[in-house]
Amino acid sequence: MSSTPETAPHGRILVVEDDGDILEVLKLMLEDEGYQIVTAEAGQDGLDAAFAKPFDMIVTDVSMPGMSGIEIGQALRANESTADIRIVFHTAVDKQWVEERFPDYDLFVAKADDTDRLVEEVAKLLLVPRAPRRVPAAEPTYSAEDILRAQRALRSAIGLGAEAFPEPAFLGKLGGEIDQLRKIGKSGAEIEALISGAIGRPLSTAVVAPG
Repeated sequence: MSSTPETAPHGRILVVEDDGDILEVLKLMLEDEGYQIVTAEAGQDGLDAAFAKPFDMIVTDVSMPGMSGIEIGQALRANESTADIRIVFHTAVDKQWVEERFPDYDLFVAKADDTDRLVEEVAKLLLVPRAPRRVPAAEPTYSAEDILRAQRALRSAIGLGAEAFPEPAFLGKLGGEIDQLRKIGKSGAEIEALISGAIGRPLSTAVVAPG
């Protein structure tokens, strides 16, 4: 497949692939279409390259040592400068498995498919204007004192003493108290209200499952 000069889209594409032979094939085929190609054989190297210079698209394998393609995608979407980059997975990993873990990609092409199909789909995708994406809000952070106050409030509601506990992930360490409150009929909203009252501010999102 070869595009005519009038229809060939041009752009900067980052290709991340730990198999050197596949990487070279993709590089040559995409360069033949007029794209500027930068390559990386490791996930972290690819992510560093994406943060260093702007790209129109990243074509990445999923299963790689160190950092996977899914972890690359998550990091790109979470950064303001790379949130709207087109993400293409070129992989032997099952599509459903990928979608369950990272659905926010733009194109999935199985390695079993003809490589010409990848080049064709890349050309189509680059003709579509990039949709702006909002960077997800950062997860709230809580101090050790917040955790202790929340635990005391929950244990008091259960009728237990305010025993302290080691430093930890916030709700993970309150799991026992939350489970007991559910057993005595407290709703997720009521439990969140207890935690919010204890730490002196509302939780930023609904963090306690209904149960």
